[in-house]
Amino acid sequence: RPERVVRATWYGNLVAIGAGLFFQAFLLCCRLFGRRCPGAPTAGLACWGALGCGMTAAIVAVAHGSVLCPPHAEFYPLIIGNGALAGLAWVCCIKACQLVTGAEVGLILLADMPLVPFWVYLGLGEVPSPFTIGGGLTVWATLGV
Repeated sequence: RPERVVRATWYGNLVAIGAGLFFQAFLLCCRLFGRRCPGAPTAGLACWGALGCGMTAAIVAVAHGSVLCPPHAEFYPLIIGNGALAGLAWVCCIKACQLVTGAEVGLILLADMPLVPFWVYLGLGEVPSPFTIGGGLTVWATLGV
């Protein structure tokens, strides 16, 4: 498999910042709900959240002219990846926010994020830039303090 370097763009960076902000808002909402309803069914909440997520993604996809159904060869990996793994991540985030503060969940997730370029390199062969590696080390150093 060929190694390739993916170049960052300002638009991509802004979208990534948006993803982080929306995810933090999601954790805040989970914590707020967890505080108000500590015995709420976590898996059920994740199902409703995933339904809303799917509807939002479909609206954005149609607005950008994307097809909603990918080619058959890509369909099942997408269902497994987005359905099972994202579903489990939702359940874990909601349950974690019921048990500990949203800030703790956010910091724990933040500690895991610098590993993403490593996993992408192993899975796709995309070589992270020195800035990406430096940024990940900076995050870990900051969390270590």
